Amino acid sequence: SSTGLASIGFISTVFEYFAFIEAKSGVIMAHYSATEENNRVVSDISNIKSLKINGENVVFDWDYSFSEIGEYDVEIELIDPTFIEAETFCGTCLTSINIPDSVTTIGSNAFAECTSLPVEDNLRYADTYLVETVDKSSSAYTIKEGTKWIGTCAFQYCINLTSVVIPDSVTSIEFGAFDGCSGLNEITCNAITAPMIHQYTFTAVAKNGILKVPAGSDYSSWMSTDDYYLGKYNWTVEYI
Repeated sequence: SSTGLASIGFISTVFEYFAFIEAKSGVIMAHYSATEENNRVVSDISNIKSLKINGENVVFDWDYSFSEIGEYDVEIELIDPTFIEAETFCGTCLTSINIPDSVTTIGSNAFAECTSLPVEDNLRYADTYLVETVDKSSSAYTIKEGTKWIGTCAFQYCINLTSVVIPDSVTSIEFGAFDGCSGLNEITCNAITAPMIHQYTFTAVAKNGILKVPAGSDYSSWMSTDDYYLGKYNWTVEYI
């Protein structure tokens, strides 16, 4: 019947739509501003399947760069849609990026030296990834809502830092994020599930600090007495 055919057509369209969404899940949309000083697009291509610049497919290689100064919209398809390789965008002229939801892991220094990325409250962001602090003299930071990752060495050696507020959206705090923050004595983390921490995350923070977390949460993974955990520095947990 015509109704049956319409239903089949609708179902087919729905499947095609979700297939399209799935196919796009490993696609990064980015904008660049190429200058005489910096015209680099990517620094590591090991997980890049294809590049489109202003809608046109291009042949690319390691340390690929733009041929002319100007503004560019770039579509980057990942081989593994869950992973951005270490140093992929390191030192490029990237000005903004959309990290797809399919990405669950970002390698170290993926956005290091991307000095054209936007800054909010003295913190540089690549979409939901906090890259670094641009003012190491500040004593307190509140990381913006929606941030998923606190990047590699993001606050490293911020010796004036005494407190930081981490939103509930953060799922991972990367290698050395608070390494050498010798004055850091208060962390408020609003996530019910403790974000994953990596090697040297809290190395050499202040002793006898306070970790403030939601009632009912479990941050035992942060409180080990092994190196780079808060327990090593005699921190205590306060439920809020």
